[in-house]
Amino acid sequence: MQTALDLRPDIPALSSQTYLNWGTLGASPNRITDAFISAYRSWQAQGPGRPAVYLGQRDHLNDLRLELAAFIGAKPEQLAIVRNVTEAIALIAVSFPFTDNDVVLLSDQEHPANLFVWRGLEQAGRIKVRLMSPGKTGQDTVAALRLALAEGPVRLFGISHVLAATGRVLPVAELSAIAHRAGAAVLVDGAQAPGAIPVDVMATGADFYALNGHKWMLAPVGCGALTICDDWRPRLLPIPMGAGSATSDEDGRFTPLTFLATASRYETGTHNGSLAVGFREAVRLQCELGASALFARSAVLRDRFLAGIQRLDTVTAVDGDQNGTMVSVRIEGWPVDQVVAELWQRHQVTVRMVHELRPFAVRFSFAAFNTEEEVDLAVFAVGELAQAQRRP
Repeated sequence: MQTALDLRPDIPALSSQTYLNWGTLGASPNRITDAFISAYRSWQAQGPGRPAVYLGQRDHLNDLRLELAAFIGAKPEQLAIVRNVTEAIALIAVSFPFTDNDVVLLSDQEHPANLFVWRGLEQAGRIKVRLMSPGKTGQDTVAALRLALAEGPVRLFGISHVLAATGRVLPVAELSAIAHRAGAAVLVDGAQAPGAIPVDVMATGADFYALNGHKWMLAPVGCGALTICDDWRPRLLPIPMGAGSATSDEDGRFTPLTFLATASRYETGTHNGSLAVGFREAVRLQCELGASALFARSAVLRDRFLAGIQRLDTVTAVDGDQNGTMVSVRIEGWPVDQVVAELWQRHQVTVRMVHELRPFAVRFSFAAFNTEEEVDLAVFAVGELAQAQRRP
Protein backbone atom coordinates (compact mmCIF):
# COMPACT_ATOMS: atom_id res chain seq x y z
CA MET A 1 0.00 0.00 0.00
CA GLN A 2 1.32 3.44 -0.95
CA THR A 3 2.14 5.81 1.93
CA ALA A 4 2.46 9.57 2.03
CA LEU A 5 6.25 9.31 2.14
CA ASP A 6 6.21 7.18 -1.01
CA LEU A 7 4.62 10.16 -2.75
CA ARG A 8 7.37 12.66 -1.85
CA PRO A 9 9.33 12.28 -5.13
CA ASP A 10 6.16 13.28 -7.03
CA ILE A 11 5.80 16.59 -5.14
CA PRO A 12 8.15 19.11 -6.80
CA ALA A 13 8.13 21.68 -3.98
CA LEU A 14 9.61 19.18 -1.51
CA SER A 15 12.86 18.91 -3.46
CA SER A 16 13.86 22.52 -2.83
CA GLN A 17 12.64 23.40 0.66
CA THR A 18 11.22 22.22 3.95
CA TYR A 19 7.58 22.92 3.22
CA LEU A 20 5.60 23.54 6.41
CA ASN A 21 2.80 25.70 5.07
CA TRP A 22 0.21 23.15 3.93
CA GLY A 23 -2.43 25.12 5.83
CA THR A 24 -2.10 27.95 3.31
CA LEU A 25 -1.61 26.02 0.08
CA GLY A 26 -0.96 22.33 -0.39
CA ALA A 27 2.08 21.39 -2.48
CA SER A 28 0.43 19.36 -5.24
CA PRO A 29 1.89 16.12 -6.59
CA ASN A 30 2.55 15.93 -10.33
CA ARG A 31 -0.21 13.34 -10.54
CA ILE A 32 -2.82 15.96 -9.65
CA THR A 33 -1.28 18.77 -11.67
CA ASP A 34 -0.98 16.52 -14.71
CA ALA A 35 -4.64 15.46 -14.46
CA PHE A 36 -5.73 19.11 -14.41
CA ILE A 37 -3.44 20.24 -17.26
CA SER A 38 -4.19 17.22 -19.43
CA ALA A 39 -7.93 17.79 -19.06
CA TYR A 40 -7.53 21.46 -20.00
CA ARG A 41 -5.44 20.65 -23.07
CA SER A 42 -8.02 18.09 -24.15
CA TRP A 43 -10.82 20.62 -23.71
CA GLN A 44 -9.03 23.17 -25.87
CA ALA A 45 -8.08 20.63 -28.53
CA GLN A 46 -11.70 19.54 -28.97
CA GLY A 47 -12.88 23.11 -29.57
CA PRO A 48 -13.83 24.66 -26.22
CA GLY A 49 -16.96 26.36 -27.55
CA ARG A 50 -18.37 23.37 -29.41
CA PRO A 51 -21.71 22.75 -27.61
CA ALA A 52 -21.06 19.09 -26.82
CA VAL A 53 -17.64 20.04 -25.45
CA TYR A 54 -18.43 23.04 -23.24
CA LEU A 55 -21.65 21.50 -21.93
CA GLY A 56 -19.61 18.43 -21.07
CA GLN A 57 -17.64 20.49 -18.56
CA ARG A 58 -20.55 20.02 -16.15
CA ASP A 59 -20.03 16.27 -16.36
CA HIS A 60 -16.66 16.82 -14.68
CA LEU A 61 -18.37 18.70 -11.85
CA ASN A 62 -20.92 15.93 -11.41
CA ASP A 63 -18.23 13.23 -11.36
CA LEU A 64 -16.33 15.20 -8.72
CA ARG A 65 -19.49 15.77 -6.71
CA LEU A 66 -20.14 12.03 -6.35
CA GLU A 67 -16.63 11.20 -5.17
CA LEU A 68 -16.17 14.24 -2.93
CA ALA A 69 -19.54 13.67 -1.25
CA ALA A 70 -18.54 10.11 -0.43
CA PHE A 71 -15.18 11.27 0.93
CA ILE A 72 -16.63 13.88 3.32
CA GLY A 73 -19.78 11.99 4.32
CA ALA A 74 -22.32 14.16 2.51
CA LYS A 75 -25.01 13.50 -0.07
CA PRO A 76 -24.26 14.58 -3.66
CA GLU A 77 -27.35 16.74 -3.87
CA GLN A 78 -26.13 18.73 -0.86
CA LEU A 79 -22.87 19.69 -2.54
CA ALA A 80 -22.08 22.78 -4.62
CA ILE A 81 -18.69 23.02 -6.31
CA VAL A 82 -17.25 26.51 -5.76
CA ARG A 83 -13.83 28.17 -5.86
CA ASN A 84 -12.98 28.25 -2.15
CA VAL A 85 -14.31 28.69 1.38
CA THR A 86 -14.47 32.47 1.07
CA GLU A 87 -16.85 32.18 -1.87
CA ALA A 88 -18.87 29.43 -0.17
CA ILE A 89 -19.45 31.49 2.98
CA ALA A 90 -20.27 34.60 0.94
CA LEU A 91 -22.91 32.62 -0.96
CA ILE A 92 -24.64 31.76 2.30
CA ALA A 93 -24.26 35.28 3.65
CA VAL A 94 -26.02 36.92 0.71
CA SER A 95 -28.68 34.20 0.40
CA PHE A 96 -29.61 33.81 4.06
CA PRO A 97 -33.03 35.28 5.00
CA PHE A 98 -31.83 37.76 7.60
CA THR A 99 -34.13 40.36 9.08
CA ASP A 100 -33.04 43.65 10.62
CA ASN A 101 -30.74 43.29 13.65
CA ASP A 102 -30.38 39.52 13.38
CA VAL A 103 -27.23 38.42 15.22
CA VAL A 104 -24.41 36.37 13.71
CA LEU A 105 -22.20 34.81 16.37
CA LEU A 106 -18.56 34.05 15.49
CA SER A 107 -15.40 33.13 17.34
CA ASP A 108 -12.78 35.86 17.68
CA GLN A 109 -10.22 33.65 15.92
CA GLU A 110 -11.97 33.30 12.58
CA HIS A 111 -10.09 33.64 9.32
CA PRO A 112 -11.17 36.60 7.14
CA ALA A 113 -13.15 34.08 5.06
CA ASN A 114 -15.58 33.75 7.97
CA LEU A 115 -15.31 37.28 9.28
CA PHE A 116 -15.13 39.94 6.59
CA VAL A 117 -18.44 39.16 4.88
CA TRP A 118 -20.27 39.32 8.22
CA ARG A 119 -18.55 42.56 9.21
CA GLY A 120 -19.46 43.96 5.81
CA LEU A 121 -23.11 43.08 6.28
CA GLU A 122 -22.97 44.63 9.74
CA GLN A 123 -21.52 47.86 8.34
CA ALA A 124 -24.35 47.88 5.79
CA GLY A 125 -26.85 47.76 8.65
CA ARG A 126 -28.23 44.29 7.81
CA ILE A 127 -27.02 42.26 10.82
CA LYS A 128 -25.19 42.50 14.13
CA VAL A 129 -21.99 40.54 14.80
CA ARG A 130 -21.22 39.09 18.22
CA LEU A 131 -17.88 37.47 19.08
CA MET A 132 -16.95 34.73 21.54
CA SER A 133 -13.53 33.40 22.50
CA PRO A 134 -12.81 29.68 22.05
CA GLY A 135 -11.62 28.12 25.29
CA LYS A 136 -8.38 26.28 25.94
CA THR A 137 -10.24 22.97 25.79
CA GLY A 138 -13.27 21.71 23.93
CA GLN A 139 -15.43 21.93 27.01
CA ASP A 140 -14.25 25.48 27.68
CA THR A 141 -15.41 26.35 24.16
CA VAL A 142 -18.77 24.71 24.79
CA ALA A 143 -19.14 26.78 27.97
CA ALA A 144 -18.17 29.94 26.07
CA LEU A 145 -20.85 29.24 23.47
CA ARG A 146 -23.52 28.76 26.14
CA LEU A 147 -22.58 32.12 27.68
CA ALA A 148 -22.63 33.86 24.30
CA LEU A 149 -26.06 32.42 23.46
CA ALA A 150 -27.39 33.53 26.84
CA GLU A 151 -26.75 37.16 25.85
CA GLY A 152 -29.65 37.06 23.41
CA PRO A 153 -31.05 35.37 20.30
CA VAL A 154 -28.62 34.33 17.56
CA ARG A 155 -29.75 33.78 13.96
CA LEU A 156 -26.59 32.12 12.68
CA PHE A 157 -23.53 30.68 14.42
CA GLY A 158 -20.34 30.53 12.33
CA ILE A 159 -17.33 28.57 13.60
CA SER A 160 -14.19 26.93 12.25
CA HIS A 161 -13.83 23.17 12.39
CA VAL A 162 -10.08 23.69 12.83
CA LEU A 163 -8.86 27.10 13.95
CA ALA A 164 -6.53 28.51 11.31
CA ALA A 165 -4.58 30.45 13.92
CA THR A 166 -3.57 27.54 16.14
CA GLY A 167 -4.70 24.26 14.56
CA ARG A 168 -7.04 23.43 17.44
CA VAL A 169 -9.87 21.09 16.43
CA LEU A 170 -13.16 22.32 17.86
CA PRO A 171 -16.00 20.01 18.99
CA VAL A 172 -18.27 21.17 16.17
CA ALA A 173 -20.88 18.43 16.62
CA GLU A 174 -21.52 19.44 20.23
CA LEU A 175 -21.38 23.14 19.38
CA SER A 176 -23.86 22.63 16.52
CA ALA A 177 -26.31 20.80 18.77
CA ILE A 178 -26.20 23.58 21.38
CA ALA A 179 -26.63 26.32 18.76
CA HIS A 180 -29.56 24.48 17.15
CA ARG A 181 -31.32 24.14 20.49
CA ALA A 182 -31.01 27.92 20.84
CA GLY A 183 -32.63 28.40 17.42
CA ALA A 184 -29.49 29.30 15.45
CA ALA A 185 -28.43 27.91 12.09
CA VAL A 186 -24.84 26.64 11.99
CA LEU A 187 -22.15 27.35 9.41
CA VAL A 188 -18.80 25.57 9.70
CA ASP A 189 -15.63 26.83 8.04
CA GLY A 190 -13.88 23.58 7.14
CA ALA A 191 -10.96 25.17 5.29
CA GLN A 192 -8.37 23.46 7.51
CA ALA A 193 -10.15 20.13 7.97
CA PRO A 194 -10.52 17.74 4.97
CA GLY A 195 -7.14 16.24 4.18
CA ALA A 196 -5.77 17.23 7.59
CA ILE A 197 -8.19 15.34 9.84
CA PRO A 198 -10.91 12.75 9.10
CA VAL A 199 -14.16 14.58 8.29
CA ASP A 200 -17.78 13.42 8.36
CA VAL A 201 -19.85 16.45 7.42
CA MET A 202 -23.17 14.89 8.41
CA ALA A 203 -21.79 14.06 11.86
CA THR A 204 -20.89 17.70 12.49
CA GLY A 205 -24.57 18.64 12.48
CA ALA A 206 -23.78 21.77 10.47
CA ASP A 207 -26.42 23.29 8.23
CA PHE A 208 -23.67 24.64 5.99
CA TYR A 209 -20.14 23.27 5.67
CA ALA A 210 -17.53 25.01 3.49
CA LEU A 211 -14.23 23.43 2.45
CA ASN A 212 -11.15 24.03 0.32
CA GLY A 213 -9.43 21.60 -1.99
CA HIS A 214 -6.26 23.65 -2.36
CA LYS A 215 -4.88 23.16 1.16
CA TRP A 216 -4.50 19.73 2.76
CA MET A 217 -6.24 17.91 -0.08
CA LEU A 218 -3.55 19.12 -2.55
CA ALA A 219 -6.00 20.08 -5.31
CA PRO A 220 -5.38 22.96 -7.74
CA VAL A 221 -6.14 26.49 -6.61
CA GLY A 222 -9.73 27.34 -7.48
CA CYS A 223 -11.24 24.18 -5.98
CA GLY A 224 -13.69 24.30 -3.10
CA ALA A 225 -17.13 23.09 -2.09
CA LEU A 226 -20.15 23.99 0.00
CA THR A 227 -22.64 21.59 1.54
CA ILE A 228 -26.15 22.80 2.30
CA CYS A 229 -28.37 20.54 4.37
CA ASP A 230 -31.71 19.35 2.99
CA ASP A 231 -33.80 21.58 5.28
CA TRP A 232 -32.11 24.80 4.20
CA ARG A 233 -31.77 24.43 0.42
CA PRO A 234 -35.41 25.32 -0.36
CA ARG A 235 -35.22 28.33 1.96
CA LEU A 236 -32.24 30.04 0.30
CA LEU A 237 -32.48 32.15 -2.81
CA PRO A 238 -29.50 31.18 -4.99
CA ILE A 239 -27.46 34.38 -5.23
CA PRO A 240 -25.65 34.86 -7.53
CA MET A 241 -27.96 33.23 -10.03
CA GLY A 242 -27.57 32.65 -13.73
CA ALA A 243 -27.21 29.89 -16.29
CA GLY A 244 -27.14 26.68 -14.28
CA SER A 245 -29.34 27.93 -11.41
CA ALA A 246 -32.67 26.96 -12.99
CA THR A 247 -34.01 23.74 -14.44
CA SER A 248 -33.73 25.24 -17.93
CA ASP A 249 -31.87 28.21 -19.35
CA GLU A 250 -35.12 29.05 -21.14
CA ASP A 251 -36.81 29.74 -17.79
CA GLY A 252 -37.24 33.43 -17.19
CA ARG A 253 -37.88 34.33 -20.81
CA PHE A 254 -41.48 33.21 -21.05
CA THR A 255 -42.02 31.25 -17.82
CA PRO A 256 -41.21 31.76 -14.13
CA LEU A 257 -37.81 30.55 -12.91
CA THR A 258 -37.76 27.08 -11.41
CA PHE A 259 -34.56 26.70 -9.41
CA LEU A 260 -32.73 23.41 -9.19
CA ALA A 261 -33.58 21.44 -6.07
CA THR A 262 -29.94 20.52 -5.47
CA ALA A 263 -27.06 22.65 -4.22
CA SER A 264 -25.68 22.76 -7.75
CA ARG A 265 -28.07 25.73 -8.23
CA TYR A 266 -25.06 27.77 -7.00
CA GLU A 267 -22.83 26.58 -9.84
CA THR A 268 -23.68 29.39 -12.23
CA GLY A 269 -22.08 30.44 -15.48
CA THR A 270 -19.21 28.88 -17.42
CA HIS A 271 -17.04 26.43 -15.50
CA ASN A 272 -13.50 25.22 -15.93
CA GLY A 273 -14.21 21.51 -15.66
CA SER A 274 -10.48 20.80 -15.77
CA LEU A 275 -10.19 22.07 -12.20
CA ALA A 276 -12.84 19.54 -11.21
CA VAL A 277 -10.76 16.81 -12.84
CA GLY A 278 -7.76 17.86 -10.76
CA PHE A 279 -9.88 18.07 -7.62
CA ARG A 280 -11.31 14.60 -8.29
CA GLU A 281 -7.78 13.22 -8.63
CA ALA A 282 -6.93 14.81 -5.29
CA VAL A 283 -9.97 13.14 -3.68
CA ARG A 284 -8.91 9.80 -5.10
CA LEU A 285 -5.41 10.23 -3.72
CA GLN A 286 -6.79 11.06 -0.27
CA CYS A 287 -8.92 7.92 -0.38
CA GLU A 288 -5.95 5.78 -1.40
CA LEU A 289 -3.76 7.10 1.41
CA GLY A 290 -6.55 7.10 4.02
CA ALA A 291 -7.67 10.08 6.08
CA SER A 292 -6.94 8.41 9.42
CA ALA A 293 -3.46 7.30 8.36
CA LEU A 294 -2.61 10.79 7.09
CA PHE A 295 -3.74 12.42 10.32
CA ALA A 296 -1.92 9.88 12.50
CA ARG A 297 1.32 10.52 10.64
CA SER A 298 0.90 14.31 10.82
CA ALA A 299 0.19 14.10 14.56
CA VAL A 300 3.47 12.27 15.15
CA LEU A 301 5.35 15.05 13.38
CA ARG A 302 3.43 17.74 15.26
CA ASP A 303 4.25 16.13 18.61
CA ARG A 304 7.92 15.83 17.64
CA PHE A 305 8.03 19.56 16.90
CA LEU A 306 6.24 20.46 20.13
CA ALA A 307 8.62 18.31 22.17
CA GLY A 308 11.58 20.00 20.49
CA ILE A 309 10.52 23.60 21.01
CA GLN A 310 9.44 22.97 24.60
CA ARG A 311 13.16 22.69 25.43
CA LEU A 312 13.68 26.28 24.22
CA ASP A 313 12.94 28.68 27.04
CA THR A 314 12.31 31.73 24.83
CA VAL A 315 9.89 29.95 22.50
CA THR A 316 6.20 29.64 23.36
CA ALA A 317 3.63 27.46 21.63
CA VAL A 318 0.40 29.45 21.45
CA ASP A 319 -1.64 26.33 22.13
CA GLY A 320 0.46 23.77 23.98
CA ASP A 321 -2.43 21.30 24.28
CA GLN A 322 -2.45 20.73 20.53
CA ASN A 323 -4.83 18.34 18.78
CA GLY A 324 -4.62 19.39 15.13
CA THR A 325 -1.83 19.40 12.56
CA MET A 326 -0.56 22.96 12.99
CA VAL A 327 1.47 24.67 15.71
CA SER A 328 1.80 28.43 16.16
CA VAL A 329 4.73 29.83 18.12
CA ARG A 330 6.24 33.10 19.29
CA ILE A 331 9.98 33.64 19.72
CA GLU A 332 10.78 36.20 22.37
CA GLY A 333 12.17 39.39 20.89
CA TRP A 334 11.57 38.45 17.25
CA PRO A 335 8.94 40.15 15.07
CA VAL A 336 6.97 37.45 13.29
CA ASP A 337 7.59 38.77 9.80
CA GLN A 338 11.31 38.61 10.49
CA VAL A 339 11.00 35.05 11.78
CA VAL A 340 9.31 33.98 8.54
CA ALA A 341 12.03 35.70 6.48
CA GLU A 342 14.91 34.30 8.55
CA LEU A 343 13.62 30.74 8.46
CA TRP A 344 13.54 30.91 4.69
CA GLN A 345 16.83 32.71 4.18
CA ARG A 346 18.79 30.53 6.59
CA HIS A 347 17.22 27.12 6.01
CA GLN A 348 14.57 27.34 3.25
CA VAL A 349 11.83 26.53 5.76
CA THR A 350 8.43 27.76 4.55
CA VAL A 351 5.93 28.91 7.20
CA ARG A 352 3.23 31.57 7.61
CA MET A 353 2.52 34.56 9.83
CA VAL A 354 -0.67 34.37 11.89
CA HIS A 355 -2.48 37.69 11.89
CA GLU A 356 -5.61 36.23 13.48
CA LEU A 357 -3.89 36.21 16.89
CA ARG A 358 -2.86 39.13 19.07
CA PRO A 359 0.07 39.33 19.39
CA PHE A 360 0.92 37.79 16.02
CA ALA A 361 2.55 34.36 15.79
CA VAL A 362 4.26 32.06 13.27
CA ARG A 363 2.45 28.91 12.14
CA PHE A 364 4.06 25.58 11.24
CA SER A 365 1.78 23.16 9.34
CA PHE A 366 2.78 19.49 9.35
CA ALA A 367 1.54 17.08 6.71
CA ALA A 368 2.12 13.36 6.39
CA PHE A 369 4.42 14.07 3.45
CA ASN A 370 7.00 15.70 5.72
CA THR A 371 9.88 13.76 7.31
CA GLU A 372 11.23 13.60 10.85
CA GLU A 373 14.42 15.22 9.56
CA GLU A 374 12.44 18.20 8.30
CA VAL A 375 10.77 18.58 11.68
CA ASP A 376 14.15 18.44 13.41
CA LEU A 377 15.47 21.11 11.04
CA ALA A 378 12.51 23.32 11.93
CA VAL A 379 13.22 22.85 15.64
CA PHE A 380 16.90 23.65 15.07
CA ALA A 381 16.05 26.74 13.02
CA VAL A 382 13.69 28.04 15.69
CA GLY A 383 16.29 27.34 18.38
CA GLU A 384 18.93 29.15 16.38
CA LEU A 385 16.79 32.28 16.31
CA ALA A 386 15.97 31.95 20.00
CA GLN A 387 19.66 31.63 20.85
CA ALA A 388 20.61 34.55 18.63
CA GLN A 389 18.11 36.72 20.45
CA ARG A 390 19.71 35.93 23.84
CA ARG A 391 23.23 36.90 22.80
CA PRO A 392 24.58 39.98 24.61
